[in-house]
Amino acid sequence: MIGQTLGHYRILEKVGAGGMGVVYRARDEQLDREVAVKVLPSGTLSDDTARRHFRKEAMALARLNHPNIETVYEFGTQDGMDFLVMEYVPGKTLAERLTGGALPEKEVVALGIQIAAALEEAHERGIVHRDLKPANIAITSKGRAKILDFGLAKLLRPVSEGTTEFFTDSQAAAGTLPYMPPEQLMGDLVDARADIYTIGAVLYEMATDRRAFPEELTSRLMDAILHQPPVTPRALNPRISTALEAIILKCLDKDPDRRYQSAKELLVDLQRLVSPSSSYPPPPPPSVRGRVARMIGYGAAGLLTLAVGLAAMNVGGWRDRLLGHPRAPIFANHGWLLIADPENLTEQEFFDKTLREGLTIALQQSHYLNVFPQARIFEALFRMKRKDVAHVDEALGREICQRENVQVLLASSIRNSGGRFQITVRALEPATGDLLFAESEQFTRKEELFDRVDLLARRVRTDLGESLTGINDNSLPLAKVTTRSLEALQLYSRATDAMAQGDADKAQVLLQSALELDPDFAMAHRRLARLYLSVGNREK
Repeated sequence: MIGQTLGHYRILEKVGAGGMGVVYRARDEQLDREVAVKVLPSGTLSDDTARRHFRKEAMALARLNHPNIETVYEFGTQDGMDFLVMEYVPGKTLAERLTGGALPEKEVVALGIQIAAALEEAHERGIVHRDLKPANIAITSKGRAKILDFGLAKLLRPVSEGTTEFFTDSQAAAGTLPYMPPEQLMGDLVDARADIYTIGAVLYEMATDRRAFPEELTSRLMDAILHQPPVTPRALNPRISTALEAIILKCLDKDPDRRYQSAKELLVDLQRLVSPSSSYPPPPPPSVRGRVARMIGYGAAGLLTLAVGLAAMNVGGWRDRLLGHPRAPIFANHGWLLIADPENLTEQEFFDKTLREGLTIALQQSHYLNVFPQARIFEALFRMKRKDVAHVDEALGREICQRENVQVLLASSIRNSGGRFQITVRALEPATGDLLFAESEQFTRKEELFDRVDLLARRVRTDLGESLTGINDNSLPLAKVTTRSLEALQLYSRATDAMAQGDADKAQVLLQSALELDPDFAMAHRRLARLYLSVGNREK
């Protein structure tokens, strides 16, 4: 091909090759500029109808105009050879840049901002990349990121609903698969949130010099993507900030609903890292913290006494605030919260799981905080050689938080006194055990549990600094998003634990039992369906 012409483009040298074609540097002899010409694999477009469709889609890509996206100029055919003409981007790919090791956080964030901005532009036009990875990101001599091959994965490898792509072990080790989100791997239809996952995988690799899932055998890699949590970035590179780690792990959530819902959301959080003063919410006002006293029922004199006592002990930083000393914020936007197993003092066993599961589901609706997953709790216990522990109490919860860099531990208890149940939740600083705030609710009938947990979750979110708008926009009643059956929720919670511990058979039985109690329990249906898919039982 060297020296030949395609249209008015003279081929100068081969610069790359891959599953989507061979790329050449070429000279546009009409406009006297260098371009990149991608010659598509033979047989990719089988007839004129396919070519017309491809041309239409390629021209849609050509309308993308963003400084961090490689520009598509035109599509042509010559002598049965189909080719795309694109902007020529000199420089190294990010994959080549990473051969020198992890990047400084400042550079990770700068590149992440550029990539997220490019995704925002494309997603607003309905274009999803589907194949974002370090090899598809060029870094110019001035440090600017350019995303290559935007949208070509869909044009050249369309995947219909209900089908799954298959990979060799060499492709698993070097190609698309390590950056593929679980829903795409399972053959589900994907949306813009698939690109959010892949940018998370790219950020992870830039920050740690390791892929989120480094397995090389296809079977093990696919299992890890579908079922295993990644090692926390700070465990591999302690110099990473907790804020950047939280962003990366939110992108990599296996559930698309728990990731950033748009590239714009991600971009905002990355930009906050550049301006640290906007990364943290202000501490909750004293009136909010005052619920510590209100829940116990002190009068005015008692409040004063309690305030003095709290100040003396510096509980929740009261002494610092009363003396006018600034206190470091306790919680960053998208920080992590670990929910310990409740202390059940009622002698009614069904509260063991339902309270924790209710709090988890209610707080997971927040786009402001991240709830530390059960699977990662069990992973931490395994590393601590305490895998047989069945109950994560306050002391063990604090230890896990410190090992896993979780900012806040949420402990809870439920007791029965005089015919009334009382739930108390306490937010603790893991390193010191300091009480940050506490909330309490009472009720008389166990059927009221969901309503009280809903109220407690809203207060916890407020105390942690989430805006009222954010809470109102992302708060559905537990009874609506889960089930009205406490017993079904208890079974669901036990199934969640079983899945986190790798016991699929036990989880299946528990989920089926939950659905017998409430056939309309959508979350249980969804989790059971994912369980069937994970074990290869698509007929179910």
